[in-house]
Amino acid sequence: MTSFGRFPVTTTPDQRFALKSAVEDALASLRSAYGENQLLVVPDGQGGAWAEIQEVEIGSRFVQPTTFIVFLLPFNLPGADIYPMFIRNDLARRDGTPLGDGLQLTTLSWSGQPAQRPVIQISRRTRGGAFASQTAAQKVEKVLEWLRNS
Repeated sequence: MTSFGRFPVTTTPDQRFALKSAVEDALASLRSAYGENQLLVVPDGQGGAWAEIQEVEIGSRFVQPTTFIVFLLPFNLPGADIYPMFIRNDLARRDGTPLGDGLQLTTLSWSGQPAQRPVIQISRRTRGGAFASQTAAQKVEKVLEWLRNS
């Protein structure tokens, strides 16, 4: 049996946290839409990043007119959707009706926050090939618009 020796090291600690250029572009679109101070970004170690927009408007249909939104910008953007997405766990409609399909209580554990956080997961994805032509800010806004009108 022939041994080929040790495999060469292919990543350094700095490269391990480097973001793919498409993810950097996505973050630029989010910073432009929501502001630098509203965005918390944590690399996922694969070239993607978890992001939290600290406060977004969701409208008067809800008891709470604003929420945070946490989501994954996957390393394979733009060929992948931004998913999963999470919002505040205490969201309630003013009229008292249930939140409905596509919204589920869960717990979020992510590197942007050491403690687990109760959240609502939004299960909405962009269908078809159209998602590859949308910016990250457009994708997030599309989900928020669905929430505002659901």
